[in-house]
Amino acid sequence: MHYIALFFMHAFFMSISHADVLKFGVVPQQSSMEVIKKWQPVINYLEKSTGEKIALKVEHSIPEFEKVVYNGGYDIAYMSPYHYVIAHKREGYDALIRDEKNVVGIVVVRKEDGIRDISMLKGKEFLFPAPDAFAATLLVKYELLKKYNIDINKEKQYRYVNSHESVYKGVARKIGDAGGESSGHLTICRTKSQKILSS
Repeated sequence: MHYIALFFMHAFFMSISHADVLKFGVVPQQSSMEVIKKWQPVINYLEKSTGEKIALKVEHSIPEFEKVVYNGGYDIAYMSPYHYVIAHKREGYDALIRDEKNVVGIVVVRKEDGIRDISMLKGKEFLFPAPDAFAATLLVKYELLKKYNIDINKEKQYRYVNSHESVYKGVARKIGDAGGESSGHLTICRTKSQKILSS
């Protein structure tokens, strides 16, 4: 199976090999340093396996990544499902690999604040990674409105903090009372002083 995947990856790289160096963009869900630490070994493996030169491109924020990917600035990119829909429509990006797990929106709060359920969040300050972060922003805002009648957009008590990691850090540092997040970032970013409320 590994060889079949490698064959298809090599065929893919041969089909897009129109530049001296292929640009591989990764949505910055964490700090640039963390993204580079995690993704550079993948880039090294792909270069060794395909013989292609590949440059890892990491923007400083999710909105910056969106500007680049929505204008076709990467040859290959790792992105959220929402980003993929827009990038496919605007620039013709095709999905080759996808995660089989369902994405779930969650809300992160500080344990010390005594918030036991989502209904207690009305009027609280929310942090989100970016306006179009699929599970962390769009899905959480939608579910808060539909299930709990909390209209984040109407209350205007929220701010965007540029990455998923910054949501967890911002809640821990009391920049916000709660943070919209994705279940995919639990083990990466969560601190012991935080708890998760399911949206």
